[in-house]
Amino acid sequence: MCENPRDRYVVDKNKRLYDRLESKYYIQLYFFDSPYDDGFSPWQCTIDKEKKVVTVRYFKKVETTGYFTHELFHVDLVDNGFYTTDELLLKLPFKNIDKYSINDFNNVIAHPKFYDDFINLNYQPSEFFCDFNKDFSKIIAENVLKVEEAFNSKTYSDESINSFLIIFFIAIFGKNDKYQKKYSDDLSYLNIRAPKLFSIIETHWTAWKNSKMLDNLDFFTHLFTDINSWRLTEIKEQ
Repeated sequence: MCENPRDRYVVDKNKRLYDRLESKYYIQLYFFDSPYDDGFSPWQCTIDKEKKVVTVRYFKKVETTGYFTHELFHVDLVDNGFYTTDELLLKLPFKNIDKYSINDFNNVIAHPKFYDDFINLNYQPSEFFCDFNKDFSKIIAENVLKVEEAFNSKTYSDESINSFLIIFFIAIFGKNDKYQKKYSDDLSYLNIRAPKLFSIIETHWTAWKNSKMLDNLDFFTHLFTDINSWRLTEIKEQ
C-alpha cells in the first residue's frame, strides 16, 4: 500500500524540512503490515542519490509525525555530505570491513548530528528513538559472550571486535533515562575488558559527537585504523 507522505505526516513542524528535500528528491512512503511487530526499527529509509529517490518504509502506523521527521533528517544529512552505508563499504580502505555491522554503527553516529534540530521543532525525546526503541539486553548479552571467548584467548578477530563495537554503540546511544544504569554498566564492562580499545573508540565517538563535521568516511577510517593498530600491538605483546 502506498501513501502520499503529505496525507498524514507532513505538518507545520516539519513542512519546511520536507519541502526542501522534496525540491531535490522524489519522496515515497510505504506501509507494511509486517509480522515483525516487536518494536524494532519500525521506520527506516533508503536513499538513491543517483535517481534522487527517497523511500521511507514503516511497519507500524503511529500518530506522531516525529518518526517521519526523524527519517527526513537522515536524508538531510546525506544531502549535506554524510555517506550512506553502501558508499562507506565501497570507500573504506579495509578489506575486512564487510565483517562489521557498519550499517548499524552508521545509523547511530548520525543521530547526534540532528538530535538538537529535531527537539527544536518541538518534538519530544521519546519521538526521536524510532529506530532504537527495543530493549537490546539480549543482543548485548550475546555479544558479551563473543567478546569474552575471543579476548580470553587473545585472538582479537574481526568478529569479536565487531561485537565489542556493537555493545559500545548500543550502550552509548541507549543511555536514556529508562536504561541509563544498565547501559552505563555495559560501558564499564567494555572499559574493564579492554581499556585501551575502549579509550580509542570513546575518544573517536566523543570527538565526532562534539564536532560539526559530517564526514563519516573520515570518522570510520580513523577509527578502524586505530583499532587495527591496537590489535597489532596486542598480538605482538603476547
